[in-house]
Amino acid sequence: MAGLREGEVRARGSDELDPDRQAPGRATAGAAEGAAFCDGHNMWGLALGPLTGQLLAESIATCTPAPEPAPRHPLRQALGTRMRLNTHRGSMSLLVINGSAAGRGPDSKTLRSTVLLPRGKGMTDDRLRAQEDQWRGDGCPASLFARRSFLQGTAAGVVGAAGGSLLDGNAALADGANGKQASGKLIPFHGRHQAGIADAPQSVGAFTSYDVTASGRTELTSLFRTLTARARFLTAGGTGPKASPDAPPPDNGILGPGVVPDDLTITVAVGASLFDSRYGLRARKPAQLKTMTPFQHDDLDSTLSQGDLLLQVCAGHRDTTVHTLLDILEHTKGAMKERWRFHCQRNPPRPTGIPRDWFGFKDGITNPDTSNTSQMDQLVWAQPHTAEPAWAAGGTYQVVRVVHFYLEAWQKVSVAQQERIFGRRKISGAPMYAVSDDASDTLDPIYTNDPQGLITALNSHVRLANPQTPDTAATSTILRRSYDYERSPDVNGGLDLGHVFCCFQRELNTYVAMQTRLEAEALVPYISPRGGGYFFALPGVRDDKDYYARGLLT
Repeated sequence: MAGLREGEVRARGSDELDPDRQAPGRATAGAAEGAAFCDGHNMWGLALGPLTGQLLAESIATCTPAPEPAPRHPLRQALGTRMRLNTHRGSMSLLVINGSAAGRGPDSKTLRSTVLLPRGKGMTDDRLRAQEDQWRGDGCPASLFARRSFLQGTAAGVVGAAGGSLLDGNAALADGANGKQASGKLIPFHGRHQAGIADAPQSVGAFTSYDVTASGRTELTSLFRTLTARARFLTAGGTGPKASPDAPPPDNGILGPGVVPDDLTITVAVGASLFDSRYGLRARKPAQLKTMTPFQHDDLDSTLSQGDLLLQVCAGHRDTTVHTLLDILEHTKGAMKERWRFHCQRNPPRPTGIPRDWFGFKDGITNPDTSNTSQMDQLVWAQPHTAEPAWAAGGTYQVVRVVHFYLEAWQKVSVAQQERIFGRRKISGAPMYAVSDDASDTLDPIYTNDPQGLITALNSHVRLANPQTPDTAATSTILRRSYDYERSPDVNGGLDLGHVFCCFQRELNTYVAMQTRLEAEALVPYISPRGGGYFFALPGVRDDKDYYARGLLT
């Protein structure tokens, strides 16, 4: 704003600001690239920064402005009277956009903005808060102006006007009412392997199992083609076809006018039941794929188990996973029917390192190095020229286990005993030999000097999962990618919190052998495995001409 005079500001699309000086004009300043200014003088209800800034932002974002922009419009006057904003004369609001300040497109999805709010006579902090409490966003990106953090950030706004973006470059839009907005990061869809396996786990996930109802091989192929097309679009983001005003909307609108990538991955896996007689695929079933049968202490519920098809949908935010599932449901009606579903999350690190589960312990610490191609080929990815069918190369066996936690009973156990049950320190997540609360959770357990289990109990969870003995070496490494779930209270009013355990491995027998060992673990009285299944995650979609399960179906 330095040196900017009124005569240097021109409204977009006209030579002057609106003639009655009561409606704000959108304008750009040649000396400040990527900035748009709005000037108002004695506007009834629009002069002060918050409402003027909202109108300007909504106009630039091509939303329908909440305040009526027409000069002297009675709706605007009524709104201004209700909000008592006509208390300052000659105010100016400033909107800074990261990139282009006009129109739809990628820049409108990465809005960085603030309102420069001159404080006029009588504008106390209490009155500002009262006005803000009456002003709530309605889904338009411009409604971010309603956040108190922006109203309190006028000093930062002055710096931003001179130097560019007013928020840190890594911030995404702004803090919304329910947490941070989508980052927009894109995880590539095409590749030899599917995304959502070797990628770092996102914050939220949804595991949904389906029974396929396609009438034959042709319809089944059409289903996989449709799933591919939707996954390709949803993970890339963008704006879909625009419907006429009289037609139903082509999208549910949960994510606004366009789809943002939001770290979205959609991973498709098939169950053993898909290879029955319906589609003539029995001879092409992966060599070790089978229906999951109960282990010794399982309480499997058939309504929460198995399935022809599994969709693992993971993203940065819950609205993205819900939008994805609704979109896929809309496009696959008649071809598959939901069997069971779990929405879940990964808790943030507390305070650092690996996230904790509902038991309060850090979970999923030991994993292969996903950046090591040789290690992943050996431990995770199905290989050509093996017992697996040729089409399966690049895929992997996926295990999902829905495990309920008996948290009330667990809370009655001493911390020392909890640590012996898990085989790790509760605060640090480090192995039992590391007594400091500041020890690293990445330290490897060592049992060579503890053959009797005096330090790490022989029946502890981590020691039975990987006893570090020669006869268990081949069945002790899996790629864990688990989430925590929380569902409505059960019929007795108790908490239903637990773990959606998920892992990937080149051979299903690796997991089966590990879980068989865990039948003897000390954790058994505090858990109840109730659902899930064995699946085979399909190889990746190579390019625009490829589709899920193409090798299986052709």
